[in-house]
Amino acid sequence: MVAALQTTEAAQTIGEAEGWLPLSARQLEQQWADETLVLVRDWLEAWQLPSWPEVSARGPEVKAYHSLWGCFQLHDGVVHRRLRLPQAYVVPDQSTATTAKRLVEMFARFRVPAELHSDQAEEGL
Repeated sequence: MVAALQTTEAAQTIGEAEGWLPLSARQLEQQWADETLVLVRDWLEAWQLPSWPEVSARGPEVKAYHSLWGCFQLHDGVVHRRLRLPQAYVVPDQSTATTAKRLVEMFARFRVPAELHSDQAEEGL
């Protein structure tokens, strides 16, 4: 985990290299003091989402974060929420090899989805 904040300047740079919006020292302090976000950070560090029975006895905020599990990433000890935006890839052709390559790239970036949907078109996936 990242040690306590040293300076405002250091805090402002957290996340910038990764393309995240920088957080102020106050925002970082608030995140580190928030019991629910500390719990989410622990989940992310362990790469393990607790089961619903473990979470269901907790408050609504914990349950909401549990349901949004796939939206969070941990960078330098700071929890970030990733927006779920549609992704599109330009491909030179619709071959099986090209499709498989793009899917592997996508899974490596966003994790393997629970399901894939196909429009059942004759071309492409």
